[in-house]
This record gives sequence, C-alpha cells and structure tokens, in this order.
Amino acid sequence: MRVLIVSDTHGRHGNFEKVYDKIGPVDMVLHAGDVCGEEEWFRKKVAEELYMVRGNCDTSFDLPSKDVIAFGDKLIFLAHGHHYSVGYGPEEIADAAAANGCDIAVYGHTHVPFDMEVGGVRVLNPGSLERPRQGNGKPSFMILEMDDAGNMLCALNYLDAMGKIVHS
Repeated sequence: MRVLIVSDTHGRHGNFEKVYDKIGPVDMVLHAGDVCGEEEWFRKKVAEELYMVRGNCDTSFDLPSKDVIAFGDKLIFLAHGHHYSVGYGPEEIADAAAANGCDIAVYGHTHVPFDMEVGGVRVLNPGSLERPRQGNGKPSFMILEMDDAGNMLCALNYLDAMGKIVHS
C-alpha cells in the first residue's frame, strides 16, 4: 500500500499536480489541511481514496477537523495540528492519535517536515507543497508505504526549482 501525504497547499495546486503526475501509482492521498477552497479540485484530480481535513485557514465546514483512516493493519490519525499545539512539539498530537487507537499521526500547520516516533506513535508532517518554511525552502511531501509483511517506510521528498522530485 502506498500513500501520498501533503499539506498546506493554501489554495494552490500547481506543485501537487506536478507531484501527483510524476510519483506513479498510489492507493490513497492524505491532505493535512489548509486546502483553502480547492477541495473540489482535489476531489476531481485524485482518482484514489482521498482524505482531507480542515486547517486553520480553511473556511469550508465540509471538511472534518480530524479523521481516522485504515492503513493496512494500522490506523492513521489525520489532523491539521493547530488544535494540538504542534508548533510547540509533537507530544499533544501523538497523545491524541494514541487516544484514538492510532499508530500514526499525520499533521500539517507548521509547513516544516517532521518524522519521529513519539510515545509509540509515528508522527509525520509532510511540510508544505506551496509555502515551505524549512531551511532549504523547497516544497515537500511524503510517500508512506507498507509492504505485505506490514513493514512501513516513509520517504520525505522535495520539488526542486525545475519541478523535479528530489528524494531526501
């Protein structure tokens, strides 16, 4: 199973389109919020299962504030992160994921990629495809994969200035 994880596109979808068209087949797409009015565009573009949550800049109440998604034999807790103080650290969102029986927490909001195990929960932030804030300033996203044996691999990827995918 292969999942594309993005966040914080803020009403733009150009970089998402580049990534989506280049990465090959995925089984699911997760958007961790701040879609900013582009919900229908994503629903039309993405052929696979698509899960989006409402971020602090989203005005659509059609999106849930959080979701729990099956990923093989694991559960993913998907939230934007602003309700979980992610700017101060991953502990609160890891606790929320654990309280919901989840093995993985996916969030956005900070625009900075993050991948760490916290209290037994794998906590992931893909950064931002449109407004990156990490040191290298490159748009980022993640690919989460699970093989038939249940082993997980998460890869952080960037787009360079030419729109080429660069693996971290």
